[in-house]
Amino acid sequence: MARVSGLADYSSAFARVFPGAGINEDTIAVALASYERTLIAANSRFDLWLFAGEGSALTARERSGLELFRGKAGCTACHHFSERAALFTDHLFHNTGVGWARANAASRTMSVPLGGGETAEVSSAEMTALFGGDLHDDGRFEVTRQLRDRWAYKTPSLRNVALTAPYMHDGSLATLREVIEFYDRGGIDNPGKDPLLQPLHLSLDEKQALEAFLRALTGETVGQLAAEARAAFHATGAR
Repeated sequence: MARVSGLADYSSAFARVFPGAGINEDTIAVALASYERTLIAANSRFDLWLFAGEGSALTARERSGLELFRGKAGCTACHHFSERAALFTDHLFHNTGVGWARANAASRTMSVPLGGGETAEVSSAEMTALFGGDLHDDGRFEVTRQLRDRWAYKTPSLRNVALTAPYMHDGSLATLREVIEFYDRGGIDNPGKDPLLQPLHLSLDEKQALEAFLRALTGETVGQLAAEARAAFHATGAR
C-alpha cells in the first residue's frame, strides 16, 4: 500500500478512476481484477478441435497426448474439461507434496523468472533477506485451519500453461517436462498427499505427447499477452 501510494502516476490514475476512494486495498483489488479479465485465453488449437469441430487443429501427437491426459495420466481428475466448458480446473485444493517438501527441506531454493525464458535459482536465505521472513506457507490450511488442508493448493487452469513457467505454487519446477516428470513419479510422498497422485510409469514418447498437448492450449492472444508481460516486467524493474 505504501509503495503504490507513493507513486505520483498511480495516485492521479486512481483518483480519476475511483473518485473519492483513491488508493486502498479494495480499489487495488478491483484494478487488478479488471486487468486480469482482459487476459482471455481463447481459440487455442484445442478449442478449435473441441468446440469448432476442426479435426485437423490438433496433430496426431497432440491427440495422443489428449488421450493420455484423459486416460493413463489421469490429469482430468483435477484439470476438468467437457464439451460445455474447458477451464481445466476442479477449483479444489490438493496436496501434491511440493509444499510439504519445501517446508521440511533444510535448504530451499526457488526458481525466479528473469524474462526471456530465463530463470535463476534463489536460496531461501536470499529470499528472506529480500522480502523478510520465511516464504514457505501451509497452503489452504492458513485459511481453514483444518489439518487436512495443510500444504494443499488450488488446481490452476492449464490454459496458456506453456507461457507461465516456472510452475507449481512456489515456482520450484522450471519447465513443463519437469512438471510431467514430477507427476509421473506420483508427486512427493507425505502424510497428507492426495491419493489421486500415483506413479504413472509413462514412456518417453508418452511424456512428449502429453507435453505437446499441453502446448496446444495456448490461446490466439499469445502475442498480446507476451507483449503485456514484457511491458509489466520492464515497468516493474524501472521502479
